[in-house]
Amino acid sequence: MKNLILIVASLFFFACSSDKESEKKDHRHFAVNIKGGSDPDLLKNVMDNMESRLIQLETNDSLLFNGKASYLYVTSDYLFVADLKQKIILRYDKQGKFINKINRKGQGPEEYITLANIYFNDNAIYVCDLTKILVYDFNGEYLKTIIPPKDEIGQFYIDPSGLIVQSRYYLGDSQLIVYDEDGKLIKEYFPTPEVIRDFWIVQGCYRSIGNYNGGTFVSNYFDTNIYMLDSIQTFATFDFGSMNLPKDFFEGETKELVPKFNDFRENDKAVLNIDNITITDNWIVFCPPLFEPKEVIYCNRKNGKYLINNDFNNFYAQVLGKYDAPDGYDSRSGEFYRLVNAALLKEAIEELQQSDGHYLEKYPFLKGIDPEKIDEESNDWVIFFKM
Repeated sequence: MKNLILIVASLFFFACSSDKESEKKDHRHFAVNIKGGSDPDLLKNVMDNMESRLIQLETNDSLLFNGKASYLYVTSDYLFVADLKQKIILRYDKQGKFINKINRKGQGPEEYITLANIYFNDNAIYVCDLTKILVYDFNGEYLKTIIPPKDEIGQFYIDPSGLIVQSRYYLGDSQLIVYDEDGKLIKEYFPTPEVIRDFWIVQGCYRSIGNYNGGTFVSNYFDTNIYMLDSIQTFATFDFGSMNLPKDFFEGETKELVPKFNDFRENDKAVLNIDNITITDNWIVFCPPLFEPKEVIYCNRKNGKYLINNDFNNFYAQVLGKYDAPDGYDSRSGEFYRLVNAALLKEAIEELQQSDGHYLEKYPFLKGIDPEKIDEESNDWVIFFKM
């Protein structure tokens, strides 16, 4: 059941598209019970056939990072860790050996204030710094500054043609803009409904713009669809049943909507948007925000069934089930990846040693890893896994 805003957003979003048959052809509908459980057969199959590998990131006193405030990015040749707390970027090779640290934090024209929104391609690092995007090479040398055409900018993505797809940090006249590296506005998407045009709230989508199969996918606040920006069509729709936003949610005046919105957001009465999206040929992975304990949904595109991370078992219940969504997906290797806390990894292996004398037969990638030698004060590890 689609709510009112989905209908309104779709009408605006698809106004320029006349190929309705094509739109329907690629549309996929997923019914997800957030408060339910994983499909048992799919869960068993995935747990029995998961393929994983672990990489230890080099540690010394000068390059320690805060894993809880860090994200991992994988390029063709390197692993990058962006530490949002220290506001530094660490570069490693694919074996976890440290290469260099980038620290350009400051108030200067070539420096960044925050690392909250960042993007890596195989040639450069793009840092969105409140009102501008700063571009650096992998050694941290400043290359250029990009000035977006509108203010209040948030997460972003550089598409294969070099265009920048960026969300607005606060709800504005539109919630998504596309522009070139000269700052020229190309197009706007997701016009904000009039009733909330002056409703001063943070735009809620996070890590919801990315690449799949050469195209750019996006999601929108007050909306549980995923759209492919390039072909202007709905890629997937998620129906949360009783957790859908009510049809009449946007009826009435702004002054009535504000307390209603805060009530829904603070008390988990509805899924307002989807975050941390990763798309592969087999899976759509995302988080419905605000829910605790954190839920990560793995929707299988082949059969329409889904998994919830907190249902994972054995070793994966520790290293994947208790964490957030994957940091990303490497299409070159066909692997998801994410940071794993060293102390958590140590605990998970020790529990396996005590409960299963044959655990190395089930988890051969743990051979040679001695939990007693894992320093709980060291940097996180990286897990790559196939599902």
